[in-house]
Amino acid sequence: NRYLLAFLCALVELGVFREIVVYFLLVGHTGNTVDQKFSIITQELKKSDVKTLEELISIISNSMTPNPEVESLWFTWDWKKFIEGNLTSPQMHNHSFYNGFRVSKDVNVTKLRLKRLPQDEDWLPPTGIQLIKPNIQFDPVGSSDFRVLSLNLDKVLHDLQKYFKRMPTPDRVSVSNSWDRLKEVLEAMPRRIKTLPTMKLQDLPKMSALVQPSLPDEYDFVDNNREDLPEIVGKVCEEGLFDENIKPDLDVIVYTKSLVGRPWVGRVQEVVDSEHFIIQWFDRQGKTNKFRAMLQADKSPYTSLLENNTVMFWGISIERTVNSFHLTPYWLAKVMKEYLKCDAQRK
Repeated sequence: NRYLLAFLCALVELGVFREIVVYFLLVGHTGNTVDQKFSIITQELKKSDVKTLEELISIISNSMTPNPEVESLWFTWDWKKFIEGNLTSPQMHNHSFYNGFRVSKDVNVTKLRLKRLPQDEDWLPPTGIQLIKPNIQFDPVGSSDFRVLSLNLDKVLHDLQKYFKRMPTPDRVSVSNSWDRLKEVLEAMPRRIKTLPTMKLQDLPKMSALVQPSLPDEYDFVDNNREDLPEIVGKVCEEGLFDENIKPDLDVIVYTKSLVGRPWVGRVQEVVDSEHFIIQWFDRQGKTNKFRAMLQADKSPYTSLLENNTVMFWGISIERTVNSFHLTPYWLAKVMKEYLKCDAQRK
């Protein structure tokens, strides 16, 4: 959620990391090695009648080799309360539709970029999102509030007494004492809230900008003998791929020197010769991703004669009709980024 992403932004803002990249697994494809570990624990729990917290910890600790280390999480830091007032406006939303997130600094500004799938080439938006406000004073973050009363521990223990009565006396005493200790610890937590450790992000070690990542020694073979790499042999595709694919009714994106009205898009109306074609221009409908055919005053198509080498992209439109088509947000962002690359190459 946005609070987790804001935490990652804070780590980059403070220099704990230079860059953070996170990928969330796609729905239906979330299986991983951790699931297998939980499966082992589940099977062990089915074999036992767990009566106390201590027994639960013991079963988990001895469920596999090497033995896992088990700790009890008695409190959490209230990061949401701290960062909520330090998020930028407007509030970021729709980020749940993306699976990849990258946080980095651009000219001393911490920015978040996203992409739908790991294999997507570009991070969106190209200019980034400033999720947290600049110059935040990262004071120590205290514990979240406790909701012990909502647990209704007195009723829980009262009902457990019915269960305890079925046990042999030594087990009943041991189990009852364990639950009493747990109740005491939980009820004491709200009184301890001011003495609990705080999260001090400022004290975390910083990543040195001078240290560059390098391959471990055992992977030196990956970097060796690059000079001896033989040239690949095969049928190499010729340049001018658009020349081979151009045909009437093909939607195209055109590069223009003019910055106004980008992206310039249209549909091939006629292939004139091997180097030229006639385009019917399409116009973007406001800030939407929809483009409609442009018409002149007499309702005839608005056309131009263009050279093939002006085409940047083709065949990327969706929801095509006789008079309109759409570009996905991904392709629209990619097109605008490509305009910037072409502009830079012209300078």
